[in-house]
Amino acid sequence: MNFSKKLVEILTSPGFYSRYFMFLLIIGATFTFQNCSKVRFASTPSGDAPPPNPNPLSVCTFQGQTLQIGDHVTAYQYPTVPAGQSCTSEERTCGSDGTMSGSFTETACTPQNPAVPPCTSGETAQCVSTQGRGVKTCTNGGWGACSPILCNVGYVLSGGTCVLQTCAANGENPCSKTITDYAMNSAGVGPCTSGNPGTNTCQSLICLDPSTSTSTQPLICEAVCNPGQTKTCNDLNGQGSRTCAAGNQWGPCVITACENGFTLDSTGTCKANTCTAPLAGCATAWGTGTRRCTNSKYEVICEPDVCPSRFSRVQKNGYFTCEPTLCKVGEMRNANGRCVTPVTPPPNPTITPTPTITPTPITPPPGNCPANQRRSSVDNQCHVLQISVNAVGGNDCSSSSAQVSQNIRWAGANAMACVAYTLTAVGRVGE
Repeated sequence: MNFSKKLVEILTSPGFYSRYFMFLLIIGATFTFQNCSKVRFASTPSGDAPPPNPNPLSVCTFQGQTLQIGDHVTAYQYPTVPAGQSCTSEERTCGSDGTMSGSFTETACTPQNPAVPPCTSGETAQCVSTQGRGVKTCTNGGWGACSPILCNVGYVLSGGTCVLQTCAANGENPCSKTITDYAMNSAGVGPCTSGNPGTNTCQSLICLDPSTSTSTQPLICEAVCNPGQTKTCNDLNGQGSRTCAAGNQWGPCVITACENGFTLDSTGTCKANTCTAPLAGCATAWGTGTRRCTNSKYEVICEPDVCPSRFSRVQKNGYFTCEPTLCKVGEMRNANGRCVTPVTPPPNPTITPTPTITPTPITPPPGNCPANQRRSSVDNQCHVLQISVNAVGGNDCSSSSAQVSQNIRWAGANAMACVAYTLTAVGRVGE
């Protein structure tokens, strides 16, 4: 009822028919314009237009960029490539399902600059060889093999290799203890059996690597470490640090700075600089030393000027170094590592027992003693009697009996006799 009333009001309202006519006119003009214009709406199919997006909300993302369906970008496989190589790229397109084609992820790629060689042909540097030190030479921008020139204590150069040296049978041999990179940790001596020192114990006489050591003999130089522990080192013409490696053993010396006359290259090697003076001062594990200048390059070996106690300055393969002073025949090494002549203690004195003196029996002379004498029981001889009226001590005679006792008291002989005399008193008799 109300709807019919409302419809009648609209149809009979003023201007209704004019507004309806204008609406029909606009619709007709729109269709006419579309049929005669070259511009096509998205709903009109066209061979060179992108296909309609079935999901207008689907987009792609690539390295922070938002891409619509059908958009494409150039992607690269790597951000950088070595010098002389080309970058590899591909086209990636945003699909209708919101995913990108292809797999490369980089938006740009830059070739690296040409590598700078660590050394120039002809340069030299110290290097490590098995149980020794040597020199390596730069060729075509790279370091060559290590040629040993000086071996560790206890080793000699033979056929381009450091080998154990033989020693005098039943004598001493020089020896050394090393760490990971064959750097000498200590040097000393060991016993030699049948000219083979290989399996004998090495008694350290000096610690060469900066490490703790005992203050008493036998000297013990630090050989093991704790994981993560570090310490400074001086080797290969430079200074650096060692880190405790697996097995509680010190790792190689990583050089961070070079000594005077050497320059650190990109490989951590101290290469020799040019020189003009024939000699230059340097430092060794043995103390101060001297370095030669040969062919305008510093020698990598620093030769000690003097050697510490118990070591001698000797020449090996043309270079001076320090070797333990071996004990001479008849000497022995004491607890402090010094050679001494053993002191032979004097023999124990022979004690001669005192001979037993057997007294010679006294044979009494034949016959009786004279009337004024008596025979002593001590020496069985006749002695003159002396009468003492005042007897001293005990054993006085109680009567003037003529009986004679076998105990006759002679002076100092503890013998007594009682004798009858014309005297009314009887006393002790003595010698």
